[in-house]
Amino acid sequence: MNYAQLIVLVQAFIVNDELFFETGARIAALRGAMKQSEFAERLGVHRNSVLGWEAGKRLPDGQSLVRMSEEFGADIAYILMGSSGGLAPALRPDEEQLLEHYRAAHSDARERIRQIAATAANSPKRGDVKEKKAKPTTQIGGTHSQHASGDGSIQIGSIGNTPTKRQG
Repeated sequence: MNYAQLIVLVQAFIVNDELFFETGARIAALRGAMKQSEFAERLGVHRNSVLGWEAGKRLPDGQSLVRMSEEFGADIAYILMGSSGGLAPALRPDEEQLLEHYRAAHSDARERIRQIAATAANSPKRGDVKEKKAKPTTQIGGTHSQHASGDGSIQIGSIGNTPTKRQG
């Protein structure tokens, strides 16, 4: 082996070492406050695998990367290379907490969270809904009449008699 080949080999080793370490840091960030054993269980791997990834000793296999994507919404390109389709905006602390809780939840709870979030996103925002005032209505049938005013009161009585007022 000549000197130039040795330099290329050393550079490749340094790049791989950096790649492993940085990938491990991104996996640790994905795991968040979750215990390594729980993270490993959700991925279907042994805790030692997670420990090795996060220590920069080895990279996850393809199946583990796919599980990270499925279980935690991880961007595989970001996990491996540190870049993705574009820069995501920084999360606010309340968003980080919500994401951390979501990631810690099991699949059935995550589905309920997604349903609640979809419902909340599609519901009117405070101030967007104008309070509708009830229009006064009067119903007359047979020998009784009923009148509802917009203030929530209802008047019921016999035709020809003075109606009595009830709160609804």
